[in-house]
Amino acid sequence: NDVVYVSANKNASIKVAKGKPKTIMTSAAFYQIVIGDPEIANVNPLTDKSFYVLGNNLGTTGIALFDQNKQLVGTIDIEVTLDTDQLASTIRASVPDAKIKVGSA
Repeated sequence: NDVVYVSANKNASIKVAKGKPKTIMTSAAFYQIVIGDPEIANVNPLTDKSFYVLGNNLGTTGIALFDQNKQLVGTIDIEVTLDTDQLASTIRASVPDAKIKVGSA
């Protein structure tokens, strides 16, 4: 689990691989969570200090966290990327002697 330090004054950011769920812990409690573009990622609260994010499509979107008084607790930029680790493992299994480096632009 990643711990993200949230603040109303500073934007946090995380990367999520497309199709891979990730549980995020926050440093501050929140009551409501809002996603900017649900086509890019889905979010579901788990506790008052954690939520689950799933990358749907490559791209970026934002999450806003609010307290019970509708005051902003923090914002988090979400970048949905390709799972390059999985791709590299698949290629290495197919071609064990190849010297490869996999990345995304």
